[in-house]
Amino acid sequence: MFDFVTRPFDPSGFPARWSCGTWTEAHGWTYVLSDVAIFGAYLAIPVLIVLFLRGRKDLPFPKVGWLFVGFILFCGATHLIDAIIFWNPIYRLAAVMRFLTAVVSWATVFALIPTIPAAMTFRSPADLQREVEARTKELSEEREENARLAQMVRSAADAIVATDLDGRVLHANTAARLLYGHDVARRIRSEDLGDYDRLLRMVCRGERVSDVEVLRQTPAGELRVVSLTLSPLYASNGEVVGVTEIGRDLTERRQSERLFQATVEAAPSAMLLVNEQGRVVLTNGRATEVFGVEQEQLVGGTLEGLLPALKDVQLGELSQSELSSLAQSLKSGKGLSRLDIPVQVGLTAVTQNKQQYVLAAVSDVTEREAHAQALLEAHESLERKVAERTLALKQSNQDLEQFAYVVSHDLAEPLRMVASFTELLLEQAEQLDEDGRTFLSFAHDGAKRMQVLLADLLRYSRVGRGPLEAVTASLDRALDMALENLMLRVEESGAQVTRSPDPLPSVQGDLVQLTQLLQNLISNAIKFSGDSPPRVHVSVIEDKHALTLNVMDQGVGFDPGQGERIFEIFQRLHREQIPGTGVGLAICRRIAERHQGQISAQSIPGSGTTFEVIFPKIWRGA
Repeated sequence: MFDFVTRPFDPSGFPARWSCGTWTEAHGWTYVLSDVAIFGAYLAIPVLIVLFLRGRKDLPFPKVGWLFVGFILFCGATHLIDAIIFWNPIYRLAAVMRFLTAVVSWATVFALIPTIPAAMTFRSPADLQREVEARTKELSEEREENARLAQMVRSAADAIVATDLDGRVLHANTAARLLYGHDVARRIRSEDLGDYDRLLRMVCRGERVSDVEVLRQTPAGELRVVSLTLSPLYASNGEVVGVTEIGRDLTERRQSERLFQATVEAAPSAMLLVNEQGRVVLTNGRATEVFGVEQEQLVGGTLEGLLPALKDVQLGELSQSELSSLAQSLKSGKGLSRLDIPVQVGLTAVTQNKQQYVLAAVSDVTEREAHAQALLEAHESLERKVAERTLALKQSNQDLEQFAYVVSHDLAEPLRMVASFTELLLEQAEQLDEDGRTFLSFAHDGAKRMQVLLADLLRYSRVGRGPLEAVTASLDRALDMALENLMLRVEESGAQVTRSPDPLPSVQGDLVQLTQLLQNLISNAIKFSGDSPPRVHVSVIEDKHALTLNVMDQGVGFDPGQGERIFEIFQRLHREQIPGTGVGLAICRRIAERHQGQISAQSIPGSGTTFEVIFPKIWRGA
C-alpha cells in the first residue's frame, strides 16, 4: 500500500503521460514547457528570499521566511515531476512530493496564524515616511534651538563658564573671555581656591549656589567684583558631571552705590532712603542733626515716625508723578515733622539692584521762610512806592499836557497878531532898504512857523486829553476821511494812494484819532517821497491776536538805527532839506498807545519806509 514511499522512483504499473489520452504535440509541449518554466521561477524565488534573509538578519519572523522558501521549492518540484512524467511515469515520487508540499504548506499556514496580528501592527511606508519627516523636523528644530541657546550663551552679558568636576574648562562665552582673559582656567585667584573648592563640593552634591560675591583679577591686573552663581551640570543619566558658573560683573554697580551713598551723605538736607516696606535703610549725617537721632537708630525705623504727615501713605505704591504731587501738597511749615520747626519734604523714586525705594529729602526752611517773608514785605513796600510814583507821574503828565494846551492856545492869538502886522509891513516895505525888508521877512516867516508849531503842539496835547471812548471804528472809513482831508495835497504832489483789494477791518477805538493817525502817516510819506511821485499803499495783516496796519511808501527812507528817534516829539532827521515841526509822528505814537497798540518803522535808505501799527483784538478797557 505504501510502495510509493519505499519505491518512489519505480514507474511500473503506470504508463507515461504521452500515452494517456490523445495529446497533440503542441498541447503536450505547452504543458511540459510551462511546468519547467514554473519550476525555474519557483527555484529562483527561494534563492532570492534566502539572499534577502541572510542580508537582513534584523527582520522580524525569520522562521516564516524560511518556511516560505521550503513551500515554494516543493511547489516547484511538483511542477518539475509533472514534466518528467510525460516520459518517465514516476507517479509514486509525485505522490511523495505532493504530500511533502502539503505538509510544508500547512506548516507555513500555522506559522502565519500568530504572525498576522503582529504584522498588522507594522506601520505602512507612508506612516514611516511621515514619522521620518516629523523626526527630521524635530531634529532640525532641536538644532535650531540649540543654536539659539548657544548664541544666547555666547552673546550673554554675564560671564558663563562650564567645567568638569576636575575644573577643566569645557566652554566659556565671549563675556567670560573679556572678563577673565583667554586663559579662563586662571580666573580664580590662588587665595580664593579654598573657598571655591568648598563651593564646588556643594555643587557636586546637587546644590545650587547663588549670588556669592568674589574678587576676580582681569588680565590687566584689575580687580573686579563678581557675583557668582554655580549650578550642577548633569549627564543624561542624572549624574553630576560638571559645573556651570555664571559670573556677573558688579564693579560699576558697587561703585555707583558707593557714589550714591557719598552723595546722600554730602547732601545739605536730611536724606532718608525708604524701602517698599516703609523702613529706612540709609540716612546721612544731616538727618541726625535735623531729627536729633543717631543714624544707627534711624535705620530700621519707619518714615511716618519721623514725618507724621506721611502716616498711612504707602510710598512704595506711588509713581514718581504721584510722589511729586504728594510732596507739593505737603508744601512746607510746621507740623510736617515731629520737630517744632518748619520743614520742606521732597520725594523721589529710586531703583537700586532692581529694588524700588523712595528717597525723602527733609530740609529745615526756617531761614528760607524768614528771607521769603522779608522779601514779601520788601516787594509790598516797593509796589506801594511804585503806585505812589505812578500816580505822581500821571498827575505830572496831566499837568504838562494842560500846560502845553494852555501855552499853545494862549500864544496863538499874539502870534497871529505878529504875523498879521508883519505881513502888513511887508506890503508897505518900499520905504525900507534891502536889509530891512530881509529882516522883516525873517520875522514874518518865524511867526508863521511858530503858528504851525503851536498848532501841532495843540493837536499833540489834545490827543491825550480825557478818556478814550472806544467804539467799533472802520479803518476803511478812517482812510477815506484822511484822504478827503489830504485831497488837495495829493493832487498837487501827484501821489498815488492804494489799499488792499479786500475791505479793511474794524478796530476798537476813536474814529477821529484813527483818521488823524492815517492822515499823518500818508502826509509823512508824501513829504518824504523825494523826486519821484509819491506811492503809498495801505494794508492790514490779521491774526487771532492782533491787527497790523501797514503804511508803505517808496520815499527817501532813513537810517534803520534812527527808527525809535523819529517818534520822539520835535525830532527831525531831514531838518535842512524838508520843512516840518517833528510832531506828526509823535502824535501817531500817542494815538497808537491810546489804542493799546504800538507803532514801529522799518526802512531802507533810498528804497522807502513801512510803518506798522499793531492793534490788539481784545480791548482791555480804557
